[in-house]
Amino acid sequence: MNPAGAPPGHPMGRGGGGGGAPGQEDWSDEPLDNIPGGTIDLFNDYEELTLDDGRILRRYENGTVRVENPVSGVMQEEKVDGSLVVSLPNGKVLFQEFRGEPLLVYDTENGGAPGLARVSSAQLPGDMA
Repeated sequence: MNPAGAPPGHPMGRGGGGGGAPGQEDWSDEPLDNIPGGTIDLFNDYEELTLDDGRILRRYENGTVRVENPVSGVMQEEKVDGSLVVSLPNGKVLFQEFRGEPLLVYDTENGGAPGLARVSSAQLPGDMA
């Protein structure tokens, strides 16, 4: 059965969860089976879940994943090609074209050439301080 009455052949009715990459989790044909308490918006082609900490997770049909924090105003989006965009409430946008590439900082309010972001902290697996 196609979710929420999606027409036959609609990508949301084919399963696969939009990722489709080998080795990724196999998603059910029913998106809401995979996201308890989630919603689906067929017009914009995304599934949405409000996480326990209040953040909003959206998984788009094209594989893009967006996490929005309504309290801090930070939005993070990772696209299928591996590019990363982080929008900060101060008007700055971090952009990484590919995994492993430098993070560039764009100032959407004042313009100018992009700067280079520096990572200020990291958490290692098993180091849960």
